[in-house]
Amino acid sequence: MVGENLLNRIKQGYSLQIKQGRSMGVPKEYNAATGRYSGEARLGSNGELFDYVAGLPFPDVHFSDPQIGLKMAWNFYWRWLGDDYKTGGGTGRGKIIRYAIEKDGSERRADVLHHTIKTRGRVTLDSKPVLDGYEHIDWMQLRADEYPRDTAGTTTLEMRYADPKREDDLYIYVPSIRRVRRAPPIQRCATIAPSEFNFDDINSFGGKVTDFNYRFLGRSKMLGNLAQEQIPFQRKSGDYLPSKENWEIVEAYGLEITPKRSKLLLSSEGYLF
Repeated sequence: MVGENLLNRIKQGYSLQIKQGRSMGVPKEYNAATGRYSGEARLGSNGELFDYVAGLPFPDVHFSDPQIGLKMAWNFYWRWLGDDYKTGGGTGRGKIIRYAIEKDGSERRADVLHHTIKTRGRVTLDSKPVLDGYEHIDWMQLRADEYPRDTAGTTTLEMRYADPKREDDLYIYVPSIRRVRRAPPIQRCATIAPSEFNFDDINSFGGKVTDFNYRFLGRSKMLGNLAQEQIPFQRKSGDYLPSKENWEIVEAYGLEITPKRSKLLLSSEGYLF
């Protein structure tokens, strides 16, 4: 249930406590939307999701369904995260506090403000179920660096379009030149320094569903910390694991995700998609 890195640490004497897992649940409005609209959602020949309104698109997925992988991918994409929300709102300062640990144990801290507006599939905030005039957009995200000083003020605006043939828009404000630059779609695959994460890794997986193929691998148990006990995490300096948190065993579904062949071909402009 753990990766090789953590397994090696356990063999060297690292210990952790297992707690009773609990379901996080979703708002009653989201469940009501699932019951009301789930029968309308359907898949297109290229993996598109048509006639989606709100809630979980495919609540009754069977393991024998040949399209189970794709349906689970769409369920994950439209899972409940909130209509409009601020990531890091559970911290005292309402921002993401991110630490990058170098190989020598030194740390680099970054403070990030992160706001998301869900323009479609809204169930708790007006306008419901879609913001008027934004029917062609799934969501918009605004991220602003606040610390360290050399990156403070750098801001990105990201927009995900409902049209599977339209690439995301990504705009970056660079304070050193006081200019806004539009980044090419390939920028989503570039790592976010100083980590190995890219934009598609945000929220576990944030890629455009129609860009990939999905194969259902089955069910398994996973070791995680989904029911967080302390906000923010209490951790030891130089250690990426929360030192004062207990872990839980949860049921998980595995998907193998591979990019579609058409996205691997060079375009006439020379960009690699």
